[in-house]
Amino acid sequence: MEHNVENAPGGGRQNSLPIVQELEYVSPIYAHTRVDLHGVTNACNSGKIPHCHGYANGDAKESGPGNGCIYRCCKIDPAGAGNSIYLFADERADGLNERHLQYLEPYGAVRRADCIGRCNPEAGDFKPADCRYYPHLPWLAEGDIIKFKTGIRAKCPMDNVIRLLHLAYVLKDMWQSLQREWDGNLHVLKVAHLAMVQYEDFDITPLGQLTLDSLTQMVKVENVRLLQREEMRINLEIPPEKRQERLGALARYRVDLEKVTLSRLKICERIFHAKVDFTKNGISLDELQRCFTS
Repeated sequence: MEHNVENAPGGGRQNSLPIVQELEYVSPIYAHTRVDLHGVTNACNSGKIPHCHGYANGDAKESGPGNGCIYRCCKIDPAGAGNSIYLFADERADGLNERHLQYLEPYGAVRRADCIGRCNPEAGDFKPADCRYYPHLPWLAEGDIIKFKTGIRAKCPMDNVIRLLHLAYVLKDMWQSLQREWDGNLHVLKVAHLAMVQYEDFDITPLGQLTLDSLTQMVKVENVRLLQREEMRINLEIPPEKRQERLGALARYRVDLEKVTLSRLKICERIFHAKVDFTKNGISLDELQRCFTS
């Protein structure tokens, strides 16, 4: 479907980031990224995932980008390439900057947009739920069961255990969206996924098989691996004589990893405590309500 440029609103705050047609290469070091695009300072509810920094830059075999995705999910595809952003029925910028979004013709009465820039929610940019949920794509199946698709591995190399961890955030935020606008957002969940590409089914039944302790341990192992990658990148980019700068760079990444991990695990604790039934490879609306309103 063609872009609807004439109806693209341009109000709101001035974007803190430039409008670009390609993502510019930024420092592979988390603390040295020129803009706080992928940081998580005071942003546990923004949907940002500091783990993505490690997956984006890949193995630190030499100075510069490794074999990671380089934030492919944020890359602007040409018109007609699919993977536009859907918006929940009640989602509005409400004064936040939205100049990085180009609104399209709706799909099945679901509003859509293309991203033509970059966003930083901490600087007042509007970041739709669809972006905050990535790589997950929730959808409503028959029997009022919420199921999930996830970004294909060729596009998103995120480890499965971190996908499960982020799923907890998605479940909670999605329930809050339904509480704000039940009928309209249920319609979005029924329809929006039909227009999306480069997704595959995601098996969430492991959430019904794990314990909080086992999930916590698995996440810790992955966090250690990502921290080791980051330390290698830091040592390649920052000379040895700047030891304090090296330590500070690694400390920032560790703090943000721990902060977001803890916030997600707290949601997981609630899910496990509620003994949510995931046996249908999804979660019923009744189970979702029981989990987050009890």
